[in-house]
Amino acid sequence: MDDNKGTIRPIKNKELNFISLLKSYTQEQELFSFFSFILSLLLSLVVVLMFHHFNSLDLTHKIVNNIFIASSAIFGIIIASFGLFAAITDKSFLKLINNLGQITNVLFPFWFCSLLWSILLSYCLVTSVLELDTENYRYLIFQLFFVLFLFFLSIGYTLSLIGDILKLTIHKANLIDVNISTIDAKKWNTQININKSYLIYLRFICVIGFLLITYDLFWLKFLKEFIVLTLVTGAFNLSYIYLYYKFINSLKKEKQIALKVHAKDIVKLQLLYIVVLTLLSI
Repeated sequence: MDDNKGTIRPIKNKELNFISLLKSYTQEQELFSFFSFILSLLLSLVVVLMFHHFNSLDLTHKIVNNIFIASSAIFGIIIASFGLFAAITDKSFLKLINNLGQITNVLFPFWFCSLLWSILLSYCLVTSVLELDTENYRYLIFQLFFVLFLFFLSIGYTLSLIGDILKLTIHKANLIDVNISTIDAKKWNTQININKSYLIYLRFICVIGFLLITYDLFWLKFLKEFIVLTLVTGAFNLSYIYLYYKFINSLKKEKQIALKVHAKDIVKLQLLYIVVLTLLSI
């Protein structure tokens, strides 16, 4: 009889800390869906520009207070969702999820969602109590944008999490009579295979992208009257977008899942960078 049969490798605490789980989760999935991120970014930017246009940024402190109240109520919904998840799971179902290698993907979003709302609540509480530098116009712009962006992003993530709980309930109903031993875990587990050439190229176009964005805003502010420079700038931007699109398709074809996730995250960061530079130019 094999003495190693049935033995389980002990999991170290450092493998279960937030950073380790975050790295594991983002190897296969995006933290925020592209639609949710873009919508949150656009809504926040539109609201800030409206307040700037109507000179109503002095209401920022009041908005922060209202968001603090709303966030406190929504945080209660998060706690309730934990209870709902606990109600639909049992020992056998958790064992099934673990055997499929999906336990981190199922449980980590609860921790991350709680962190988002905790950051938002803490920031709103601190700024409400201390009333930090409310006379600085640029500070008010960034404070309003940060609070709104994090609020909309947290709402989108929370709704997605609740949807995942409902999906998990449906999956449990479908798998309730399935024998765990008959499920091939290899079909569920994703092999993380990162091509170094693709990784180097991704880093290169990432740097080029941020430099191009910086130049674009410089051109918009100082050089847009020069027709030739405008045409060249437009050509560079279109070429970059096309190359990036082709690169993401190549990652999809080569099944470079982790790099594809990182490539999409870079696009989100670049869009956030554009918004931040836009706000700085106000």
